[in-house]
Amino acid sequence: MTGNLSRLAGSTLNIVQLSIWKSNYELRYNDEILGTITRRSIFVPGVILKLFNKEWEIYRPGFWSLETAVKEKGRENPFATFKRKFFSREGMVYLPKGKRLKIKLGVFRGKYGIYDQSGKCLVIFKDKISFKSNTEVTIEEPSELLDEYPWVIILAWHLARQKKRSGAAG
Repeated sequence: MTGNLSRLAGSTLNIVQLSIWKSNYELRYNDEILGTITRRSIFVPGVILKLFNKEWEIYRPGFWSLETAVKEKGRENPFATFKRKFFSREGMVYLPKGKRLKIKLGVFRGKYGIYDQSGKCLVIFKDKISFKSNTEVTIEEPSELLDEYPWVIILAWHLARQKKRSGAAG
């Protein structure tokens, strides 16, 4: 499958943990594997995403940073960042060419979404309860931004997982 997520509008994808003992995941559409998600390392928080024959890294640039950055694997500098205000459940993804997407993590931990600048919901996430992590990802609307930046789906999922972990710890 090519990087055109708009053709999946109205469809549900799944982010599935492969083993309860490891932090390896797959993004699936029906039985087709669209991409893989691997934790960087125990000492370097973040994930490596392989999707549509490209690789990206999603990471926090510094320990105290509220930002999350995205860069192509092997590159030095990030080309996109997610910024949120302290204690806020939403933030903005700053993309190249001045484009933006909003990620709302929601009041209830199991539901969150990606919205365009006009407030239209593009993607909705719903965490399923099971021994292994499983998240339903429904693409609500076609979007050129999702086609151009498909990694934003994994960014939103990653941010929700971080928020859930920090809430469980404190």
